[in-house]
Amino acid sequence: MNAQYKAHVDRVLAQLQPQRLLCLGAPCHSLLGDYVENRTGGELTLLAGDASGETLDRLGRFDLIVVTATLEQRTKTAAEQLLARLRDRHGTRILAVVPLIQRPGHASRWEANELLAFGMTSLGVAHQSDGDYQVYLFDLFDYKTVPDWFNARFWAHPERWDKESW
Repeated sequence: MNAQYKAHVDRVLAQLQPQRLLCLGAPCHSLLGDYVENRTGGELTLLAGDASGETLDRLGRFDLIVVTATLEQRTKTAAEQLLARLRDRHGTRILAVVPLIQRPGHASRWEANELLAFGMTSLGVAHQSDGDYQVYLFDLFDYKTVPDWFNARFWAHPERWDKESW
């Protein structure tokens, strides 16, 4: 595994320190092995192939879900449904690693704007011997910035609630 690819994942793991961790995809052992060995406590669940709704419902909710070598193996519709399900029902944070180009055997190709539409932010591009990969993170707690106008100074005027009647 390329050191740059793993560096993105290791940085997120070190920052978040998840207690419940789910990894979808075949390279999960090599990707998360160091973290699991050095961590006491917590729970790691690996799903190499079966990420059906029933399986995910049985597993519950996780602090971090790592998705690698999974989205591009599914049709676009199935991958979007899986990603939406993981985001909405099973994960507080999702780290997704997706190839930049479609390779033979892949069922779908992902553009940056498609992952941004799921509320993800780009952590960068990892260069590997078999091509470049996009690394994205969805964080439920900061996926949307609060606009400046969304405060009492511009619209609520709570200081006038007892003074005027509308």
